[in-house]
Amino acid sequence: MDLKCEHQAKLSQNHLLTKTSYFASYSLLSSSEFPDETTASEGWMTLQCTWNKARHIFELPHGDVSCVLNVHPVSGDERSPAFILHKELLKLQGLTCGLQTGEIVWSPQEADHSLTDQLTLMIQGLQERGLRKKTENQQVPLDSTDFDSCLEAAVLGKRESLDFTDHLWTLLSGCSSFEELKMALAFIFKQLNSKEMRPLIFRKNSTTLGKFIRQLHHEDLETPSLEGMKPLEMLVEIGVEKLRRDYTSIFVGLELATQEQLQPFLQSSGNIVLALPELQKLQNVLEVIVLSKTFLQLPRQTLSSYTREALKFYSTIPSVDPNHIFHFPVQISSVHQLLERLPVLEWRVSLKSQDKHYHVQTICQIATKPPFDHCLAYKPTGHEFSNYVTKINCIQDTVRKT
Repeated sequence: MDLKCEHQAKLSQNHLLTKTSYFASYSLLSSSEFPDETTASEGWMTLQCTWNKARHIFELPHGDVSCVLNVHPVSGDERSPAFILHKELLKLQGLTCGLQTGEIVWSPQEADHSLTDQLTLMIQGLQERGLRKKTENQQVPLDSTDFDSCLEAAVLGKRESLDFTDHLWTLLSGCSSFEELKMALAFIFKQLNSKEMRPLIFRKNSTTLGKFIRQLHHEDLETPSLEGMKPLEMLVEIGVEKLRRDYTSIFVGLELATQEQLQPFLQSSGNIVLALPELQKLQNVLEVIVLSKTFLQLPRQTLSSYTREALKFYSTIPSVDPNHIFHFPVQISSVHQLLERLPVLEWRVSLKSQDKHYHVQTICQIATKPPFDHCLAYKPTGHEFSNYVTKINCIQDTVRKT
């Protein structure tokens, strides 16, 4: 009421009806160390609400409310449930860069057994229990009543349908040197040529190793060359193939997107180096989805809509823009109870009136961040946060054009 009295004091009693609008921004996810700030390695989420009726400062939105969810995904945020897939993507990125520069930082060997011994144990294990007889089109079992469990299983790398190269990527991506990788692949081809093992390979597996194994069932073939950078190319191929199938399993298996919508991100015209930016786009889309589900518990239909919109955006750009912010509509009914527990980043009221030729507007904003960069932050002793109050009064004379 004080704000309204201050606003109306600039008008005569004959002024037209005052229009009010309210805006509030709430923090869903911010920096873990500094609640008012974010770091380059951490994503953030805010919820912005606009409505027309309120009686008190900081009053929660109600009535006819328009809500927008702002998401800034960062691949590599350790708080994200999708961090495990980012680690695989990061490892693949390092190997791919090695194809272009010839320089690779290899991981030190941490296992007690040599890589050859580990490969032997893996092959024996697969032969004993057998790979599950599933086609590559079968996805994560979908239980409409337990979407959370399905999503958790998907992003934690628990895909059930794995072929031989998927298992091989897990071991070979941990090689400690180029020579060790070359020796491991030579060992694999020796085992394959002995005809003692016939591992399962998906029909659409287009890697050099996958094609060799499929054709070996029907004829004797010459072992692919391991000269030059060929071993590294083979490793990158199976890594790209594995991650493509991981993302497909998540998005298609959980009914977040269709195979057709994902197809532009799964093609690279035979150039495995070009596949990396497309996989990074899918990782960022996944970051958006897991954050929206984790902090807002949005239904599958809403997450599917967000997925399609994010995929549409990424299909128009060559690579991921680290500064891009997604804006998604959200129903107030889905977040109203959550608003009571969220910290308010900004609360603003705008009053607009007209008195003959005069247009008067008053804006009052209360925010946790200063309105201008040159304002110095001041936090009194004993107070965790400070609020900055900003008032703006604007009077426009339509006759005098002032």
